[in-house]
Amino acid sequence: MGTRFEIDAHFDWCKIFDGEMRSPMQCQLALFNSYSLIYIDMTAKQAGADNLNIFKLLNHAFHLDLPEKEAPLLIQDAGFFTFSNHANPPETEKLSNIFPQIPLPKSVTEMETPVSHSCTFWLTLRLKGNYLFNNLIEIGVKDGDLPQADISISGRLDRGISAGESIKKSRYTAVLPDFKLFKIFGFNNLILKYQFDNHAKYEIAGTITLDLFQETYCFDGDLSADEKQVQASLKICHENSKSTIDKPFDGRMTGVTFGDLSFGINYTFAVPEKKQPKVGLYWVEGTINYAKLPALSGRLYFLDNAPILASVAINQDLSIHGIFEASFSGSNFSWPSHFIDIVFHPGSNLYYRRETDGDIKQENAIISSLAEKSLLLNQDITHYQPGFHLHALFDITLIETLQLKGDIQITKEGVNAEIQLLNPISLFVLQITGFEQDPGPTLLFSTVKENKFVFRCGLLFFKHDFGLNVEISGTKDKTGKLKISGSLSSDKISSPLLPNPTKLGFSYSKSAGFKITDWPAFNLDNNQFINFIEELKKLSRNKGSNCGQLTQFVNEHLLTSRFSISPSFDTKTDNASQKDQLYFVLNGKYTMTMAGTDFVTLSFPKTVEFLLPNNLSLEELPNAIGEALKSAAESFVKGLLENREAIATFLTLTAAEKAADYAMTLLCEGLVDAALTETIQSGAEALAAAGGVAAGAAIIGSIINKIKDEINSKPTPPNPPKPADPKPPENLSATYEYKDHKAKFKWGYTENADGYQVKLKAPNNETLLNKKLNLKDNSFILPITPELAAGVYTWSVAATRQDFTSSENQLQQHRLSIPELSINLEEKSLIERDINLILQWNQVTDASHYNVKIERDGQTENRSIAAPQNSETIIFDKLKPAGKYRFSLAALSDSNYIASEFCQVQQWLRLETPQQIQANYQSSGIEIQWQCCPDTTHYLLSLWVPNNTWIQQTENSTTGRAHIPLPPIPIAGTYKLYLASMPDATATSIPSIWSDEVAIEVVITPEQIAQSAYQQQMSGNDCGKLIIKSFPDLKANMLAAAMAQVGYIAVETGQGLKSAYPSISASEITEILLAIYGKALTLEQLAQKAYDEHLSGSECGQRLITEYPATQTKVLGSTMALAGYSATETGQGLKSAYPSISASEITEILLAIYGKALTLEQLAQKAYDERISGNQCGQTLITEYPATQTKVLGSAMALAGYSATETGQGLKSAYPSISASEITAALLETYGRQ
Repeated sequence: MGTRFEIDAHFDWCKIFDGEMRSPMQCQLALFNSYSLIYIDMTAKQAGADNLNIFKLLNHAFHLDLPEKEAPLLIQDAGFFTFSNHANPPETEKLSNIFPQIPLPKSVTEMETPVSHSCTFWLTLRLKGNYLFNNLIEIGVKDGDLPQADISISGRLDRGISAGESIKKSRYTAVLPDFKLFKIFGFNNLILKYQFDNHAKYEIAGTITLDLFQETYCFDGDLSADEKQVQASLKICHENSKSTIDKPFDGRMTGVTFGDLSFGINYTFAVPEKKQPKVGLYWVEGTINYAKLPALSGRLYFLDNAPILASVAINQDLSIHGIFEASFSGSNFSWPSHFIDIVFHPGSNLYYRRETDGDIKQENAIISSLAEKSLLLNQDITHYQPGFHLHALFDITLIETLQLKGDIQITKEGVNAEIQLLNPISLFVLQITGFEQDPGPTLLFSTVKENKFVFRCGLLFFKHDFGLNVEISGTKDKTGKLKISGSLSSDKISSPLLPNPTKLGFSYSKSAGFKITDWPAFNLDNNQFINFIEELKKLSRNKGSNCGQLTQFVNEHLLTSRFSISPSFDTKTDNASQKDQLYFVLNGKYTMTMAGTDFVTLSFPKTVEFLLPNNLSLEELPNAIGEALKSAAESFVKGLLENREAIATFLTLTAAEKAADYAMTLLCEGLVDAALTETIQSGAEALAAAGGVAAGAAIIGSIINKIKDEINSKPTPPNPPKPADPKPPENLSATYEYKDHKAKFKWGYTENADGYQVKLKAPNNETLLNKKLNLKDNSFILPITPELAAGVYTWSVAATRQDFTSSENQLQQHRLSIPELSINLEEKSLIERDINLILQWNQVTDASHYNVKIERDGQTENRSIAAPQNSETIIFDKLKPAGKYRFSLAALSDSNYIASEFCQVQQWLRLETPQQIQANYQSSGIEIQWQCCPDTTHYLLSLWVPNNTWIQQTENSTTGRAHIPLPPIPIAGTYKLYLASMPDATATSIPSIWSDEVAIEVVITPEQIAQSAYQQQMSGNDCGKLIIKSFPDLKANMLAAAMAQVGYIAVETGQGLKSAYPSISASEITEILLAIYGKALTLEQLAQKAYDEHLSGSECGQRLITEYPATQTKVLGSTMALAGYSATETGQGLKSAYPSISASEITEILLAIYGKALTLEQLAQKAYDERISGNQCGQTLITEYPATQTKVLGSAMALAGYSATETGQGLKSAYPSISASEITAALLETYGRQ
């Protein structure tokens, strides 16, 4: 309930602010309780209002330079209003609820709440026919689309700048009805934003629905447009909306799901004069769930309402095995990553382009335009093929890592690929090369209809061509693993190792390794491979002879050897590098010949093998084989010694008459038995009697036969004596390999041992290991697990032989303690753009360095910190995105110490950066608003001031609003604002990346300076100096206008002009003041104005004498009396105007003006007759008769007719310190008991 009060008026024109509006106006003042509304309708009931050019009207009034001819804005209605509330505290009801009868647009009144010292400008316009919305109409608003054809927009005018600039720069908003654009998405609950100074640009914010793949998606965000294009960037609205795209292109993009969606628009309008058609490009962007890698991101692109292209960016290494697992989980084809693994690197792109019968050239041009606008996820792809593809630079691992580029087409039936390798594949000594101009082979594979895996290539085997333009096929071996195989053929081979022509088979698989088939045995005749005489002497010397010296002799011509070799290959894994290596394996027989007669042929005592260098040529292979045979010479000699017949023949033929001595030495060394020496002796004597070896091959043959018979008739020698028990192992060592997290305990081989017993005890003396090892093992590797506590571990090892075990040798190995990690943000008085996170920990005894591990989104960074440093600073700059970061720490030392386990992981969250920041300058400071971030209530506002200083302010806000106060007269210029999300005091959170810069123009006007000076009660003289200091080029009339606008009277403004422009003449000042203030008020008018404004007598007198300094005392007193001032107030005015006037002079003047003063009773009666309240009457009486006693004053009021209550109020007003009992006593005496 309340009283409503309204006043209406109509004008042909009026002045609003500083501009003259030449349009009929209807004005209204409405009051209701504490609310007020001043309302001006510029077009109400005006003929032809529908065609009113508001830009023309505003240009005339405020000189705005709006495009009234090029792009006129034709309106139906427009106006200004100020809606205020004067309650304390202020009330905030909407305008529509307080003044529902006001004929303002409903969309405006439902948005407006009371404002202070501000004004709102509004207008109503028809969508059709306005240049502002031509673009919007072109792309979807047609007859029948909207329930109404008009919209109303409104905006509050900015304070602190001129009205014209404020109208031009203010942002106007409107609530729009729901409608559809582009036929694929609709706008709901929309708010339009618009500025006159950029007449062709507007923004629309609200909820946008998108119909896509038979589903409806909702997005929140802003749409902006100008005369050329429409652009938008929108985020998925998770409430009441599907938030993922599960089967793009009806499932043809297998395995891909889009989530966390956003929506983009890039719509270009048609330009008929350039024959340029309209182009509607849209895209949906989001994170991708594909191959279990959530770090992928992707976009779906649309041409008008049809999806044409989907693109997925690979942001981290992705194995092709993962792609196949995601795309073909139900297929019987699995990628053979054990054989060939393709890893796609960041920047790779997985895409699907629709297959269309339409204009493919137009689509190509559109996709090219996306590239020109940098709207494609991968700018490197120059041509998108129809279908599902994978395009990238990536690595392929086949024995070694290679780079390649290719295209993989993925369909629901399977996959087709043709990939050109950029380099040859080195498969040990087999090079799989390209042919013609290609440096590397072509890889072709398919899972459609049949599983096919083929290399089309050339082949180099030991650096020789063994095939051009051949195919190597892939099949499955017995274990189900991929096996590649092919043939090697050449008719240009000239080598003792291979026949000509040659045809070999080869194969490779992870389980069987590299194999060559059909390589025939070959002979090598070379006496230099093994000098059996010298090797025999070395073998004897190595045994430490004590029974004589071997005869020194050399047989260079008569004794030869011949090798018949069957080659093969063996693939082994190197323990250190864990890489496969290829060995050439030699098996076969060796024959010894004397004077052309073969006297012994033996099988290789053991397999001879050697590591094949990948770059070995066929010409170099015989020498490599010879070197391998030489390195195995001892085994060949031992093979000879183990054959009684062969060694007897050998010594007889080579040692001649010294054969017995040689045999005795070998007998002493235990290399041959005693019976054999007799045979050797007799054979040597027979050979000597025959005239030596020169007697001929027949004699040598008979000697060989005799030795054979003698050896065969001898019994087998007895077993050698039993060796002694082994001693404890020595040369113990214990090392730790941090990379593999394994400890290795090692010892030297022990003579006569057949094995070792290894033990390990924990710091608490618990036995962790007790294991028996074979003789060939002289080390044990222990995986280090988190359960192994810090402390001293004791290794022990003993040698064993059958049932015997030696005593133990021991070695201690320490495991370091786990460091204690604490993490804190670095505290600074001014928070900088880069944030420092400080990691600190305690020093760990014996630690030489520490490993700081940082994890984020599956990626790990390790930092090595050398002791004694026990802290590390992690710099969070703009390259470290929002998200969860995990920190842990381990202590390390040299290889003798086992590293500690990592300490407990500590997780910190980097907050998200505030978005959609808006800021503008108001008279009291910077007003800011932004979109709040999830899980964030604290924000840091950092404002750069043009004097190169910073203002930082922390806001606890859930509404995304803040105010940074500035001085009454701030520094003018461009301020720069940055926002960051800040953690709570107790949170393990990291401030966000700073927002992008928001520029704020702070413009200081002369009016602002004048207003500040007036509020500080500065004189006109000082105000003028202050304004001219800030605006040295300001014209005098502008300075005077500013002072007058804020309240300075003409005289003060004149003083301000004189102080600002010392050389200005009095006539110039008068001319300026007349133009601003108009003709000066008379003395009487000035007094009357002061009385009406409730100025005191003292203030009135001062104002009159200031304006009319030559006024005489009596004239001034009469003027004040005429205006209504009492004698007392007039006396105060005289004293204020003439400080040196005496009291007698004032009394004389007042008696002359007012006559003899009224008596106390007359004064009371006059007050009663004029219906002055008892309170005011008491004040008047005591002012005129200050010595009056309470009883006398009360009697005078009672006699005049005042009631007892009113008289009591008068007494209290006249005597503020009087008590209630004294008032009661005075009233009882005057009125009696009632």
